[in-house]
Amino acid sequence: MTYEKKIKYLVSIFTLVLTLSLISCYDSVSEDFEPPTGNVNNIQPNTLFTTTTSADDTMSFVFRSYSTDAESYLWDFGDGNTSTEENPNYTYEEGGLYTVTLTTISSDGLEASDSSDVAPIFLDFNFTIIDSEVTFENLSSGAENLVWDFGDGESVEWNVEDTEDDPDFSPIYTYKSAETFEATLTATTFLGVQVSVTKNIEGLVLSTVPDFSFVVSGFTAVFSDESILAESHNWDFGDGSTSTEQNPVHMFPGEGTYEVTLTTTNLAGVSRSITKTVPIGGIQATFAAKVLNSQCNDHTSVTGDNADAWDMTPNSTVVDDVLGTIDSPYRAIWNNTDLNAYIDATYCTNEQPGSTSDGNKFGPLAGGGRGVKLSNNCRRLYQVVAVEPGVEYTFTIDTRSEAEGINTEVFILNNEITTEVGIEANSDAYFNITNDFNATKSSSTNDTFTTTTFTFQASSNIAVIYVRALNAIDSSNEVFIDNINILTPGFDENGDPTGVDATFAAEVLNGECNDHTSVTGDNADAWDMTPNSTVVDDVLGTIDSPYRAIWNNTDLNAYIDATYCTNEQPGSTSDGNKFGPKAGGGRGVKLSNNCRRLYQVVAVEPGVEYTFTIDTRSEAEGINTEVFILNNEITTEVGIEANSDAYYNITNDFNTTKSSSTNDTFTTSSFTFIATSNIAVIYVRALNAIDSSNEVFIDNIDIITPGF
Repeated sequence: MTYEKKIKYLVSIFTLVLTLSLISCYDSVSEDFEPPTGNVNNIQPNTLFTTTTSADDTMSFVFRSYSTDAESYLWDFGDGNTSTEENPNYTYEEGGLYTVTLTTISSDGLEASDSSDVAPIFLDFNFTIIDSEVTFENLSSGAENLVWDFGDGESVEWNVEDTEDDPDFSPIYTYKSAETFEATLTATTFLGVQVSVTKNIEGLVLSTVPDFSFVVSGFTAVFSDESILAESHNWDFGDGSTSTEQNPVHMFPGEGTYEVTLTTTNLAGVSRSITKTVPIGGIQATFAAKVLNSQCNDHTSVTGDNADAWDMTPNSTVVDDVLGTIDSPYRAIWNNTDLNAYIDATYCTNEQPGSTSDGNKFGPLAGGGRGVKLSNNCRRLYQVVAVEPGVEYTFTIDTRSEAEGINTEVFILNNEITTEVGIEANSDAYFNITNDFNATKSSSTNDTFTTTTFTFQASSNIAVIYVRALNAIDSSNEVFIDNINILTPGFDENGDPTGVDATFAAEVLNGECNDHTSVTGDNADAWDMTPNSTVVDDVLGTIDSPYRAIWNNTDLNAYIDATYCTNEQPGSTSDGNKFGPKAGGGRGVKLSNNCRRLYQVVAVEPGVEYTFTIDTRSEAEGINTEVFILNNEITTEVGIEANSDAYYNITNDFNTTKSSSTNDTFTTSSFTFIATSNIAVIYVRALNAIDSSNEVFIDNIDIITPGF
């Protein structure tokens, strides 16, 4: 027991000594400890977030932040709106493509941000029904692409580049039966996500569906009714004539393009109409058809792009020799994915022609000597070219098949087909090339290609060049193609207007209206569509009319009599243009009724560009004078524009003062025209010249020939 007490005593002494030692070491003047502030260890904050489209609303998004050490949040939704919530839900008002940015501030005051794209979309549509015609109202926003599936096997597609004014954005569709259909609108967002909405189309009442086809020969068209549920037919031929026959045959009054309308009516008395353009006769082109990369040499830095001009689905970009990579000029015009899919499923999966250095190296069109080739039965040449309905074009192509028995088929299509089934019915022309076999490559001294040309008359505003060689099956059985072009009448191969050198001067008779001074009324006879049989010559006296020997249009005279009044001859007047070197006796002719006309037939040469000139003075405001240069002797004024090589409307010649040797009160009008036939009929009228107070005075009428 004594031992234990001693141990406890020693421990107590040690504790006391240690305590006193610590007390003796204390510094009474030291400061309190403060921990360091700021980002001592240089740890950077991290900001991340996720986006999720709401399950119930494709315009709404759930945003979730996974940021580290964030004390404040600023969301920018890309549409001008923001939020400071940590995990906001947000609904866009308009569909589209937006960039969302989250910016966070850490506890240390450091900033971090993250961005991501979202593509809200609103998809819905309404529709109204009249019989079997359904008008769809598209309410959608935020779609880059739309496909309308009408539920009967038919569909249309819309792309954002088309704008909402395109009829395929809100289409009008006529069903051919009265069943219930499911119409589906499928949209693709700007991020490639597809969404769809489907609605039942119920309550259709089958109505008539008008349609027709036609065949033209000269001025006559044979129409074939192809309508559905039509009980009656009403045709408007666009020239003032009508018919109620089901399949009429109609002769048009002259060359031109006519808008023909067929209106059909069903048993319920509901009518529907369809209008088609019908070209009659030869139409003069107003622009040249332009085939892109026709010589297959445009792209020399990336030669494979030469074939892109002939691909039905061109690439989005090509390499230009000067500008580098550019948007494809071909893709801007056509991109036939439906036909491509048909070729893939029916033949093989590469429909683009090959690019080759074995083009036609002979002749002025050789260029770089490149071409395109068909080496499989799935390969095609395809290009869409703008043309004018009714114009007769010439197509030309150089081909060389390297094996016997390979034929090349050329179609000039009038629309962009989606299948080759029934391709002939969609063609304005077809040519089967069977004579171009040659195993030898072309050179600058050896032309081994065969040139094929044929004409076609365009029936729509596009011509699709479509070429295939179904027996070209491999690299030993290829067809090489070059120099593909569509030539336009009146234009050269470069698309420039052509000019033909004249071999004689066009001669206008009595153009200064002064030839007959003894019987001045005979001056007007030179401008009468039915001249008298004789005139009085100042030297020879009464002679056979030189005018009657050239023209005497009694049919047109009868039309004028029946339509306007019974005196179509212009008047002879002493109030011609007395100013200048052409004054002569100062006489002229005048139009003082709406039935009066100037008419004279002048021999010209097709292709020559002439200059027409005329002096006019209208004595009352609001009187216009129309000048036509006709290419044939018309029998009616219906469709007169289609029979004209030129038209000019004079509206600036009002002057109440008569001309004198010192005062020129006439207005000179001049214009050029290219003759399309061997006559030019000068035809002038002033339909507002109705009496002696509203007359038009005319003088110095001439056709000037280049080189004379």
